[in-house]
Amino acid sequence: MRVLFVHDHRFFKKNNLYYSTSGLPKSVWNRYLLDGMNSLSIYAREISSSNKGVVSSYEGVSFNLSQIYKSPLDILFKKRLINEEILANLENTDVAVIRLPSILGLAVIEKCKKLDKPYIIEVVANAFDAYFYYGTLFGKILAPIIHKRLKEVVAESSYVLYVTQYYLQNIYPAAKVIYTVSCSNVFIELFKRKNREDFNKKNTFICGQIGNLSVKFKGYHIMLRSIALLKEKYGIQIYYKIVGAGDSLDLIKIAKKLNILDLIEFVGPLSHEEIFDFLDSLDLYVHPSFQEGLPRAIIEAMSRSCACVASSVAGIPELLDSEYLHEKGNYIKLAEDIYKLYINDDLRFEQGINNYSTSRKYSYNNLEKKRMDFYTKIFNSI
Repeated sequence: MRVLFVHDHRFFKKNNLYYSTSGLPKSVWNRYLLDGMNSLSIYAREISSSNKGVVSSYEGVSFNLSQIYKSPLDILFKKRLINEEILANLENTDVAVIRLPSILGLAVIEKCKKLDKPYIIEVVANAFDAYFYYGTLFGKILAPIIHKRLKEVVAESSYVLYVTQYYLQNIYPAAKVIYTVSCSNVFIELFKRKNREDFNKKNTFICGQIGNLSVKFKGYHIMLRSIALLKEKYGIQIYYKIVGAGDSLDLIKIAKKLNILDLIEFVGPLSHEEIFDFLDSLDLYVHPSFQEGLPRAIIEAMSRSCACVASSVAGIPELLDSEYLHEKGNYIKLAEDIYKLYINDDLRFEQGINNYSTSRKYSYNNLEKKRMDFYTKIFNSI
């Protein structure tokens, strides 16, 4: 069976290999290939970049990336050319797997309907939040439009996968569904749980976060305000390390203005193996994001027995105790949560152990079987 995967994700080519800018390494494709039974084509955005990424090239996978669609404005001004590109991709496709929110994905769904081509939807985030907090005026304009359209297409779809247990299902219910499943697109390797003596014995208190610095909705500026508040109110120094690519200039300006630049470190991108060493060096993982689906970074931190504090957006309440959640943008509550764990090592250790136990649900073996069963059932019925 010929499968087409569609998303607005950005890939780049280097030394005859395709790289994902984040989140779509080669390991994800086998769920659609079903151990070589299918062929898979990727239809997404191509960028010219030499930035560090993860290898996405894989045997049996071809990349037919858009040379036209670069930004949401293109869907308005280059609609005819994009439609021609979509039809060319669908011509050699038996079924499309469309990850939403995605403007390119919504356009492909329209063509699938006209061609009576079967498609599967993966719902991975709240569309309104994804566009509204993207950091541009056009994103704020698009947010309610894409949100409404996503509700409509999911309601009409026969096959839907959600990455959350409840959150996205409540926002985008599938009214006519034949097959549906709740299955995170995150999976982790399980490690031996930390013992009490493994926890940090140093004088500094280090918080960390993983994410692209260019993505405004990750809430880095909220954490900076919390650090400044903790320094002013309690006289304590909280160090903050951020892992990920992107431009740090705006955050440096904010940190200078708050007089905390000496407490901030921009680590840059790390390999998958280096990420775990980074997480093991932390006293606390923070994630004050304004929008998410079910964040991989939090689950990875939990799998390393990290204590975590985060915003209460999207599927995060399915992961963490409400005691350690704050409303998006509430830097005062975030600071209070950090302080509570800063002064109590036992509480931080206990939360880390609870997080490790929760993370076991997201082990590779548990999730991949569930996901493969879902796709196998659908592919066999088409």
